[in-house]
Amino acid sequence: MRTIDVDDAAMDLLELVEAVHGGEVVLIAKDGTAVASLMSTGMPSASPRLGFLAGQAHIPTTSMRSGVT
Repeated sequence: MRTIDVDDAAMDLLELVEAVHGGEVVLIAKDGTAVASLMSTGMPSASPRLGFLAGQAHIPTTSMRSGVT
């Protein structure tokens, strides 16, 4: 893990992105204090979107009664 000043990070962003893509974590500092970290997000996951069918489906109430076929 390396630490880089925010001004240097701005000038070397492409290099930092390549380093992060290779698995490195980079801390970005302002006035000597780490304020942000740059790290890979990994592969995007396909997480389900909750509620994407809201209001589009209807379940008949007769199917909720026991003994009804």
